[in-house]
Amino acid sequence: MVQVGIGEFRASKNPSEVLIAYGLGSCVGVCIYDPEARVGGLAHVMLPSSAEAVSQRPLGKFADCAVPMLLEEIAKLGGHQHRWLAKIAGGAQMLVGPGFCNNGFNIGERNVQAVKTALGALGVPLVRAETGGNKGRTIALHLATGTVTVRTVGEKEIEL
Repeated sequence: MVQVGIGEFRASKNPSEVLIAYGLGSCVGVCIYDPEARVGGLAHVMLPSSAEAVSQRPLGKFADCAVPMLLEEIAKLGGHQHRWLAKIAGGAQMLVGPGFCNNGFNIGERNVQAVKTALGALGVPLVRAETGGNKGRTIALHLATGTVTVRTVGEKEIEL
């Protein structure tokens, strides 16, 4: 298991590796895989846009930066854009109560939308998603097969 922390992304073509992002609350785990080249990567996105941030480091924490940077790394390892497939998980509403669900404060939902927008702009199809709700998740990309698994707190692991 290779842990991908908040604001980090990692690409690999090592079939013995499993890339994993723990504790996705409002964060979104973005898995992108090329099934022919068997290369893929995982980004642990924390915020939707670098333009809204006071501090823009690390760039990997923003959907608008992390997705294209991850794709660059996958391409360097032999992945080809026309074969990339994306699966995402996370984007929960972790802060519940008056004022948290209104006025654009739902950062989880905004993260999911920003990831979808970034993938769409780069022509990467989103084939599966496990997002929303109010429970944390863990996402893992198994590089040998391209299988993506998601475990939601208090629930059984599922395959996307």
